Amino acid sequence: MAKFDIYNLEAPDFLFENIKFERVDDYGNLWDKLRLGQNMHTFTALADDNLSVRPMMIVRADGEDDMFQFMNDICVLLSLAQSRRIFWPKYERGGVLSESYVFPFYFRSYGDVRIGEGHTEPYLDAAVRTIRQTDWTDKTGFVPSIELLLDSFALGARDASFLLAWIALEVLANANARLNKSAAAIIPVKKNMKMVRRALLDALGSVNEDIITPSQSEKLVQKLQSSDLNRAVVRDKITCLCDRYQWDFITDNLIGKWKELRDGVMHKGSHGGVDGGKVGDLCQRLQLAVQLALLDLLGCSQFTRNLVETKRRITSGS
Repeated sequence: MAKFDIYNLEAPDFLFENIKFERVDDYGNLWDKLRLGQNMHTFTALADDNLSVRPMMIVRADGEDDMFQFMNDICVLLSLAQSRRIFWPKYERGGVLSESYVFPFYFRSYGDVRIGEGHTEPYLDAAVRTIRQTDWTDKTGFVPSIELLLDSFALGARDASFLLAWIALEVLANANARLNKSAAAIIPVKKNMKMVRRALLDALGSVNEDIITPSQSEKLVQKLQSSDLNRAVVRDKITCLCDRYQWDFITDNLIGKWKELRDGVMHKGSHGGVDGGKVGDLCQRLQLAVQLALLDLLGCSQFTRNLVETKRRITSGS
């Protein structure tokens, strides 16, 4: 018998692909303790040693067998579903105790996105079926995006957390732009944008001063040389991604604020024009938006508890 000690999972007992997930019976006030950030052994997963499973390879564990890999994949999906790190630090197979390479840390996202109680099995069933579709992970950018998001949740530093969540969103947007012809048709290619910039700079040199003064011309040249035209491409890609999947919780105004903060941190080592007191809020709302986006890509947003309220939290004030 294979036995995995699962930490931080909150759900009724359930069975998935012939693996029994059973609550341990030696803890109380589970939710209060998890809210305080305490890692707790809450479940035990039991499976026959010879059980054949097919892993999704979300997070690769080189050299490990299918059962080890499959349990890693399940814990990653449960972490996405419950806004906290679900992990197993040790397991026993054939009487041999082994350690997991998974580093135990805790996170809880803004808005408390969680799959509703009693929906764990249908959530995993829908998610696994989606991921196993041919080339689905490559087409959507799901794997690097979920890894970046979970790392973003784990970091305490606001700027680093924000950048990881932003890159997770960019990964999804870039994957969509590569495969979606309608998006590619309206997103300017960087090479073309450079040609446009050169043409505009050349044209400015021949404009009569009665039309534009030297000082006005100088300001325009500075704008054109700042590479703002190239950086706009990222925002266009994200807009096309949200339009395709009808993610109305990611508004143009929010994208603009996130982009401003991203440019400030990346290019100036500051928060740009974003008020320092709002940085944490913008980071949390971005994390939550990417989390909902990934759940929607999996076809699992319908299992999310308080979905309408969660979307309102993201867009409030935007």
